Amino acid sequence: ELAWAEGTAQAILSAIRAGRAGSEADQAWARTLDPRSIEAAARALDTRFVTPIDEEYLPQFLELQHDPPIALFVRGRSLLDLADRVGVVGARNCSPIGNEVAMSIGAALGGVGACVVSGAARGIDAASHRGALAAQGASIAVLGSGHDLPYPKGSTELVARIAATGAVVSEYAPGVVAEPFRFPARNRL
Repeated sequence: ELAWAEGTAQAILSAIRAGRAGSEADQAWARTLDPRSIEAAARALDTRFVTPIDEEYLPQFLELQHDPPIALFVRGRSLLDLADRVGVVGARNCSPIGNEVAMSIGAALGGVGACVVSGAARGIDAASHRGALAAQGASIAVLGSGHDLPYPKGSTELVARIAATGAVVSEYAPGVVAEPFRFPARNRL
């Protein structure tokens, strides 16, 4: 609602800073932001800023009952080019057989042209992405951090491979570290 009411990222930030929107924590955090440095960091990471008024912003995001993303940082292909999306998620501490099955599922989906969507975390998420990539399929990784700080650090190479053929998406600006509360928010996407 705020995005539609205010119209631009600068107007949204101004409304939050002025106390007309957001929680007290949002307002305090907004006062520390430097939009120009965020824009420069996003550009350096080859990400684009996608808002609800942009064609690439998927209409399914607006259908989320709880807190549709106000904007996304996207790297790689357009989300519109990556249709037939199938979410694959599971345990981070999966068994070797779980890892093998997730890779097989990712490969099968990628092999028939479906796009695997997962979180690039270790375990089932990473295995399903690797399977899709091995089958020359596309993947979308949804991060719970800024693009420059993928979690876990060991997923940096995987995230780069995903961006080269699919897309990497985050609600979070560059410099935002992964924290436990960010992952449930990420999962809704």
